[in-house]
Amino acid sequence: GDATWWGDTDDLTRMEGNETFKAKRDFIKANNLVIYRIADHIADTSPDPIAVGIARELGWEGQATQSADHTNFKLPPMSLLALSRHVKERLGARTLRVIGDPSLNVSNVAAIWGRAQQMPAIRLLRDPDVDVLMMGYTFEWEAVLYAQDQVAIGLKKGMILIGQVPARQPLAA
Repeated sequence: GDATWWGDTDDLTRMEGNETFKAKRDFIKANNLVIYRIADHIADTSPDPIAVGIARELGWEGQATQSADHTNFKLPPMSLLALSRHVKERLGARTLRVIGDPSLNVSNVAAIWGRAQQMPAIRLLRDPDVDVLMMGYTFEWEAVLYAQDQVAIGLKKGMILIGQVPARQPLAA
């Protein structure tokens, strides 16, 4: 899940003396806030409402390769650049990170709508039926470097990182 204090745990001792930590902690206390992380539980429901929301925002509802699955899509062929622009515009993302040849022709899209862990992402990138992997975010040294290496050795693959916020916003729409 998403940690309140910028890490994988809410260990507060490592943040003592940090002015940003203090301001956030003081705001939470002053406003009697309770932080409850529900995103992980939502993603465990079927169908995943985050995936359904993103597919709806992208206009891909009828293009899922499996009717209940909103993580694999067969799109009309387009360039990786055109796909990236479509995603940026439809999700209102201010920035995207795109790996691959912008002119690469893509139509088979796999998606991990949130944090992509290393091996699930690599399995999808290795799949010959996947042209491009879209994800919310991942650790730089895991799937991103793998995708860069695939492109460097001449494989026709792409990756689009949309960021955590755009990957969650359609749920609220």
